[in-house]
Amino acid sequence: MAITDSRTFPVFDETGRIGVLIAPARFLDARSEKTIRLDSGDEIRVPGAALKVQPDGSFRLLRPREEAQAEGPKPSAELPAPQPPPAAAPDSAFLQDEYEIEHVPVGRVIDAPMVQRQEGDTIVLPVIEEVLVYQKKLFLREEIRITRRKKPVGEVRKFEQPKGEQK
Repeated sequence: MAITDSRTFPVFDETGRIGVLIAPARFLDARSEKTIRLDSGDEIRVPGAALKVQPDGSFRLLRPREEAQAEGPKPSAELPAPQPPPAAAPDSAFLQDEYEIEHVPVGRVIDAPMVQRQEGDTIVLPVIEEVLVYQKKLFLREEIRITRRKKPVGEVRKFEQPKGEQK
């Protein structure tokens, strides 16, 4: 059953969340029976008096006692079996998450990329930088070979300096 122009509001019982109330508004729904869509996907109808508004705006489904069930209207479907309670019960105090962010320098070379990991309540996100590495090496491109040889001279000449250029 779908209600047009409706919103959803969380519904809990003594075991935890069981579904959502489908209503046009949280308080201005004049119908005597309310529709709850269970987390299993089924829908049930309960009397409006069976829902109690909680301080956080959600609703608590009150289980009728055996004798009250015989007198009052019955839901059109059975309620689900109790489920384990959520981490925070809806009628407990509100909690606020706080985060501490710490930058820890590591400065080491790694062989392969690292993935994020969980260490207790801490998520560790590796920050990886790709660095181009230059290495200076000597590279022998070629050799130039100069060989000295003595060769006999057939004719010897004497070189004379001009007269104006004496030292």
